[in-house]
Amino acid sequence: MPTGWLKAQMAFSFGECYMDGLAGAAPNVDKAIPYFEYGAELGNTTSAHVLASLRLFYVRDVELQKLGFDYLNDEYLTGSMFAAGKLGEAYQLGLGTDKDLITAIGPIDAEQVKVT
Repeated sequence: MPTGWLKAQMAFSFGECYMDGLAGAAPNVDKAIPYFEYGAELGNTTSAHVLASLRLFYVRDVELQKLGFDYLNDEYLTGSMFAAGKLGEAYQLGLGTDKDLITAIGPIDAEQVKVT
């Protein structure tokens, strides 16, 4: 096992418990965030993804939203379709980036769009 793997996994699991209200914990995203931060610092990519998503969609600090957007954009550039969907929503809502409905839709073929 890589160094710190167990701590990183435990941090993610504690964050998940607080975020989703599992194992008797009351749902509390604010308590979950530090666990995801710690897991991400230790190299847990799932923690990093969840943290970026929370920063983008939950936190109202514009700079943290930009950090979340940038992380998800980097994930997208490596082929993550999960990140692609979240980026589309971010462009649609103008979170962490400028609002841009054309970019939110993504590349589409004109023949796919049916005007009724």
